[in-house]
Amino acid sequence: MRGKASVSIVSLVIILAVSLLSSASIASAPSVTLADTLNSVINNVDWSSADSWTSTWGIILANQGLSAFDSAISQDISRGDYGDALYVTRLADLNGYASATISASTETALQQMSMCGSLPINSNAHSYGDPDVLNQGCFMVYSRFLVWGYEYAEQFGLTGKWDKNKAFADFARMFDKPPVGSSAGEMLWCDPQENWAKSYSSRYYDEHAETLSVFLQFAELGVTGAMTYADKAWDGVQSHWNGQYYGYTGTSTVECEMGNFAQVIAEYRQQKDGNIANWDRVIQDLNYKLLANGWSSPGWACPGVIVHAQTNPQTRLWETVGAMTALQELFPYLTSSMKTSFDNLLMGSTRAWQGLMSSNLNSGGQFIGESGSQPSNDATVCAAAILFLDGIVPVTGSLAIPVREENYGDHRTSFLASEFQFDYNGHKIRIPVNAGQLTFIYGSTPVSYNFQTNGVYDVQFSSDWNQIMSVNGQPVTASAPSAPQNLKTTAGDAQVTLSWSAPLSDGGSAITSYDVYKGSASGAETLYATTGNVLAYTDIAVANGQTYYYKVTAVNSAGESEPSNEASATPSSVKTLGVAVGTDKATHSKWSSVSMMVTVKDTVTGNPVQGTSVKVTVYYPSGSVAWTGSGRTGSSGTVRFNYRVGWNAPKGTYKVVATASYTGYQPGTGQTTFNIG
Repeated sequence: MRGKASVSIVSLVIILAVSLLSSASIASAPSVTLADTLNSVINNVDWSSADSWTSTWGIILANQGLSAFDSAISQDISRGDYGDALYVTRLADLNGYASATISASTETALQQMSMCGSLPINSNAHSYGDPDVLNQGCFMVYSRFLVWGYEYAEQFGLTGKWDKNKAFADFARMFDKPPVGSSAGEMLWCDPQENWAKSYSSRYYDEHAETLSVFLQFAELGVTGAMTYADKAWDGVQSHWNGQYYGYTGTSTVECEMGNFAQVIAEYRQQKDGNIANWDRVIQDLNYKLLANGWSSPGWACPGVIVHAQTNPQTRLWETVGAMTALQELFPYLTSSMKTSFDNLLMGSTRAWQGLMSSNLNSGGQFIGESGSQPSNDATVCAAAILFLDGIVPVTGSLAIPVREENYGDHRTSFLASEFQFDYNGHKIRIPVNAGQLTFIYGSTPVSYNFQTNGVYDVQFSSDWNQIMSVNGQPVTASAPSAPQNLKTTAGDAQVTLSWSAPLSDGGSAITSYDVYKGSASGAETLYATTGNVLAYTDIAVANGQTYYYKVTAVNSAGESEPSNEASATPSSVKTLGVAVGTDKATHSKWSSVSMMVTVKDTVTGNPVQGTSVKVTVYYPSGSVAWTGSGRTGSSGTVRFNYRVGWNAPKGTYKVVATASYTGYQPGTGQTTFNIG
């Protein structure tokens, strides 16, 4: 591909000012940048009202300094919130921070914390059956960081009250009991002093995982036998696997805890030296719920925000940060298509951060933890943390977030102040990196850098966040962009429309244009046209019936990229029907009704086609025909069919094939599958 001359400095400034870029489709850069938005949310937090949320993230986002841990633990003690005080102790410990205030406050919290025998009380479950005769409360598995209280107690001679071996033995006894309503030892609450434990609902896969995590914390403290129980809990989690994802037992419901769940199991895997069965299921679970269908994947309520469940439209902020943290943390384990999907969520036409800001969780710049509740300081801190993560797009590299999850909605223990920083006024961030390329979208134009080795990096941006000036103090010079992505062609009547996604890296300088290469044979393309900084082009110099081949390159001030993938098209005067088929659920039971929606569109215009004749055939797992039906599309180009599953229907994967025909069009076919469990 031909080279390009450099543009002048004046031209480059103008280009940087007007450049528009999207990784998934033609989209204008936001009028307000992510950096500005994040700074605004940071300024809406009352950092002086301190707790575990404001301590860690105040240091990372608001330059609070490590003494923020002192302020947080002091205020926790004043409020009598001894549980959160011990959380701050744990955070200070992980960050290598010690002080007289931390020490004295930790001792006070350990002394004042109420116990239900050997375990700390952090919940009241009397309405769920806890007798509350010998004590008033119980241990809830959400706050697994409290297990580290046993280690801190050793420093103060408080092991009579905080005996880690006794606590583990009691928790294991409750697991073996098993708890009320439990299927495999999982529990939400336990009170060993009153010999009571209960599962909120054994259908919850995340409850299984949090029970596992309690055992995992004891194992990390060196308690003999704890890892064996973690293994048992992991075996129990598998009862929730339905062949595609971890769900509520006995239902096809997708629920909101996929991110926190994945982080718990990742920590378990790490403690097992990377060797656990069914790890691939965790990645498949994330893919099904968050990636496979973009923002239409069932875990999202709307772009950038997690939904409580398919049966409950409540939006959830705490679970959103869990999902985004898990996708960033586990990016190296994703397949190439999963990685592309995640990048599209962050850089597509509707970006994750824009979705969060326009969601019902944003209340005038203050945020709420879940729809229907009131704005809170901690929720606003959480939103700022999400926005910070949403600005970092892994490509071949990724964020090296430590694998750690010690609380329901943790997202504090895995973020160390020495490794993460956002400095708005200084236009700088600090991040831990797995070597490779990352793209940053804090400004109006994405900018990329290829990190050569694993490590913690200080990345200095220009004042508009559109250019990387230095990395770890070393100046950065621009290079040619990487190749444009996902070139696609659509054939029409005497025309071919091309579309593509922006390169994953602009080489450190804004993209100025794209070159379109065209040929009549594969691999024989030559320069045909130069566009502006747009992501589509229509070629009208074509003849119907002739096949054409295309490639596209990107151009910036440093030169021209390598070519995109090759795509071809054969224009024709004959129109074609596009057929899509969907079912209401992925898995059905016997004697249930499967609702199937068929959508028919013109493949060139994308418009729905009314009056199309549609035939649907359902095939048994064996391949024989189970059912057929026919109908016509309405004004929206859709028609619905219902198939009743027989009481003796065989289990397995059923295929649905829909064929559409209409005068003036070539017939179209679409298909999907569903499972009978």
